[in-house]
Amino acid sequence: MASYHGKKEKKPRAPLEDDRYKGFSKGEKDLYKEMNIIEKKEAKHKKEEEAKTAAFFAKKSYGRQMPVPTKKAENKDAFGHNSEDALIEWEKNQIKPLFREFDKDKKGISKESLVAIMKRLKQDECIIGKTPYCEESEFESLFA
Repeated sequence: MASYHGKKEKKPRAPLEDDRYKGFSKGEKDLYKEMNIIEKKEAKHKKEEEAKTAAFFAKKSYGRQMPVPTKKAENKDAFGHNSEDALIEWEKNQIKPLFREFDKDKKGISKESLVAIMKRLKQDECIIGKTPYCEESEFESLFA
């Protein structure tokens, strides 16, 4: 028991482990330590995910690579040639006014109109860079 001669018995202090937690209560110290552990785990997990994603995309091949300055002449020669069979949405929208010109009453386009449209597409009037890959003499046989 403690003596009551004017002095109170003091309990021995627990040694401080780290100066960065000085001034915090025991609960706060525990909280900060646990948060540090959680943050380290999350950083490790994020780094693993990034490595996994990089490995995944390293395996993928997306066909033709991005043009580089050394391929400038090759890219210039390829421009305007029929590199794909299908048209993208932008190219379709560029062609729509041409069809509207021939189908003003919206009742359909005649065979002669289709041949005229093909001739204008062959001249690349819509400026899409893709032209029909056939001769003008074959246009009529396409719509037979």
